[in-house]
Amino acid sequence: MELINIKDIKKIFELNPKTINSFRQNKPRYIARDFENLFGIDERLTYMILLARGVFKWLAVREKLIKLKNQWKEEITELNSQLQKLPKNSKERKILAERWKTLNKCREQIRKLCHSTRWQAPDNDEKAKRFLEHITKNKLIVYLPLDIEVKSDYLKSIGGKNEKENR
Repeated sequence: MELINIKDIKKIFELNPKTINSFRQNKPRYIARDFENLFGIDERLTYMILLARGVFKWLAVREKLIKLKNQWKEEITELNSQLQKLPKNSKERKILAERWKTLNKCREQIRKLCHSTRWQAPDNDEKAKRFLEHITKNKLIVYLPLDIEVKSDYLKSIGGKNEKENR
């Protein structure tokens, strides 16, 4: 393995809890494009791996959860409207009120998940958790050799900078 002189690299981005939200998310094409533009990996190969590993599924599930959360919000609003029209002690109002309460609780739980931080790793992946702990303690800065062709606009699109890092 050939060592690269530190003067022959460029900083493309720094990843930390503050910068993580500046990166686009939730689409396999972003990952495929990153791998193709940064490392020359054919996007079809990345798509195949993401599909096989369940990433497509979970991004689709996340999207559907957000739609379900919004649908529940509409139902809660409608139930609220219906509740206002019913007599206070009616059996129907009690049933609707219980449904409203349950839907609201479910929606809040889903909302909390959807709005949770990106700076987390799955509980069942110890290696990923250790990686996250490590980069939380130490700044993670991604560098590439200067001879790797990466378009400036591409770096801008992923939140990076096209600059030579001199240390």
